This record gives sequence, C-alpha cells and structure tokens, in this order.
Amino acid sequence: MEKCNLTGKFTGIENQRGTVYFTNEISGTTLTEYRYIIITGSQKLPLLLCNYPAATYPLKEKESKTLTFSAKVEVLPAETDALSINAELTAIRF
Repeated sequence: MEKCNLTGKFTGIENQRGTVYFTNEISGTTLTEYRYIIITGSQKLPLLLCNYPAATYPLKEKESKTLTFSAKVEVLPAETDALSINAELTAIRF
C-alpha cells in the first residue's frame, strides 16, 4: 500500500472489521471535501484514511463497504478533542 506522510506517535491494529465510507461528514460535522473514513466497533473515533486505494476500490459519494483491514493509527493524548484519527492502511480485504 502507498505510504502517507504522517508524523507523531502511532499504534498498529491488525485484522479489524469495519466499514469504509466515502463521505464529507464525520460525527455530524461537514468537511470541505469528500474523504475516505473507516468506522469500527472498537475504535472510539472514525479513522481518516490518507492512503485508501480509490483507483482499485472506488466508492461513490456516500457509498460504503465492509472490509477487514490493518493500519497504523495515530495516538492522541487523552485530553485531545478530535473528530477523527489519522490512519495509514497497511492491508485491506473485502
């Protein structure tokens, strides 16, 4: 998978089930552009993807698909107020 230019502290997650969305809304907040995000049952915040392979697995606006994925996920301090967490996919399977 393509690498992202993310900085900071990260943790790895492996073989998680989730749903990928192509949307311009996260937690009721409208974004300035459509982005790929993953929502899982175990993550408290949506994962904002920097390297979703859209050319291989395209989604239409507001479309979603269930997948299994692995990723590097940004670790935020406990006091951080955030709508999403940055994530870099390392593997996906539909």
